Amino acid sequence: MAVGAEQVVGAGEVVLPAADRRATRNPVFIGFGDTGVLSSPEGSSGWLWTDYATRQTRQVTEFAGTQQPNGLAQSDTTYTLSTDAEGRRVVRFRAMGSAEDRGSVTVPTGLTSAGMAGAGVVVAYLGSSTNVRELHLLKQAASGGAEDTKVTGWPADAKLLAVSERDDRSLLLRYRVPTEDPAVFLYQLVLVDVHDGTWTKVFAPYRANSGRVPVLSEEYVGW
Repeated sequence: MAVGAEQVVGAGEVVLPAADRRATRNPVFIGFGDTGVLSSPEGSSGWLWTDYATRQTRQVTEFAGTQQPNGLAQSDTTYTLSTDAEGRRVVRFRAMGSAEDRGSVTVPTGLTSAGMAGAGVVVAYLGSSTNVRELHLLKQAASGGAEDTKVTGWPADAKLLAVSERDDRSLLLRYRVPTEDPAVFLYQLVLVDVHDGTWTKVFAPYRANSGRVPVLSEEYVGW
């Protein structure tokens, strides 16, 4: 039977061939790690792990019997989210490949978690995503608690905005810079070191309505 032809299956019944799909299958990337990528492609069940070096893909089965992770912490470490008895967000880390428990970080009351920046590092802020009053890097401490590094040094009139991009080394974010015209604002792009909280300006300030979207890769920062 020629492709596209009708198939007669019974008196008065005609089965039409399925229409061609014009869109690619959604890959549903969950996160990119150090040695592989975690995904759940459209039409699949569960998670898949693809190794960069071998290009082999396997079904993720190591978390059977444990809480299913929420994603990757910008590394080969996964994380799960829960809430403790005091209502605080608890982020627990587990190794990809073995599901080994890598400890947890509890976000202090008053701060909101805004994602992971590597194994054992939680980005948190005070305020809202459009009005970040304080930026914190929470890390696992040797004592079992959380080490809190507050990122400081912003200009007094700067209005911090939410983190645009992150990996296990850096955060890329913006702050709003006022101008002599109250109706015109500029954005200053900055790169924050995840390990010590120091930061540096990237490029000159640009108009807030320019439509530029900040991007961060292993080697480059740009728009």
